[in-house]
Amino acid sequence: MLWIISNIESEEDRTFVEDIYIRYEKQMYLIANNVLKNHHDAQDCVHETVKIIIDSLDKFKSAYQNRTLDSIVIIACRNCAINMYNKRKYRVKHETSSTIYDPENDRYTVADIADPDAELDKMIVNRENLERLQALIASLDPIYRDVLMLKCMDLDYNEISKIMSISPASARQRVHRARSILIANAEM
Repeated sequence: MLWIISNIESEEDRTFVEDIYIRYEKQMYLIANNVLKNHHDAQDCVHETVKIIIDSLDKFKSAYQNRTLDSIVIIACRNCAINMYNKRKYRVKHETSSTIYDPENDRYTVADIADPDAELDKMIVNRENLERLQALIASLDPIYRDVLMLKCMDLDYNEISKIMSISPASARQRVHRARSILIANAEM
């Protein structure tokens, strides 16, 4: 990773990115690993996030001055991990072949793969529930939505309070309120 940072021309910019990397590396790794469930992919995600930081250096410097650097680094890493997950899922879905080479007969045969439409009704219901939940979360006020998303990433209230620049009690209260709002809206 340091070779990417060492290519930054400005000493001030290089120091800024190095400080971000040193300060947030473990936290970015945990977020990425939580989404990707793979050590190597999580490391790649951290590196991609650092590349994003380098490419958008002015935005991250502005966030540092506004004391929102914690949040923007977390969000950038989470979005990078989600994008990597979606690309991997798409690639697996579209690159999986349903044929198998039979060396004895020197020909390809259709593989006996379980029908993915077998539980279509269940998948549709789950998809509808997921879409409804996503819509409910998207409709939340950002102060509740962001803290809820951080809690869903298995961060404790102390970590959330540091990222959001609020007290742990406020973080706990916002998560509780967000859940209450979601439950109230889900019953409608």
